[in-house]
Amino acid sequence: MAEPPLDLYDTLDYGHGEFFDSILQIVVYPIPIILFIHFYRKWKPNKIVYILLYGFFLVGLEWISAEYFDVFQFKTWKTSYSYVFYCCVLTVNLIFAGQIKKYLSRGI
Repeated sequence: MAEPPLDLYDTLDYGHGEFFDSILQIVVYPIPIILFIHFYRKWKPNKIVYILLYGFFLVGLEWISAEYFDVFQFKTWKTSYSYVFYCCVLTVNLIFAGQIKKYLSRGI
């Protein structure tokens, strides 16, 4: 969504993809999702409440990244869009993790 044709925001220093964008995608971004799934399995909270609250947590991390570290330079993107996006992504990840757990519990 940061590249044409959408080009809703820039990451880091440039308006195009670069090596450190790949580092962010591969190393930094998956960690909060992995923790999200781990703590969901550990605590077994209400799924909807957990997704909504964790979405706020991710938006907070994004806001800090944009405001204090200039990781994102928003063009037409707004943080409120990120909240909806994060809630959808978190839901899909929980469904996917559940499917993997079922598959592995059946035996390979």
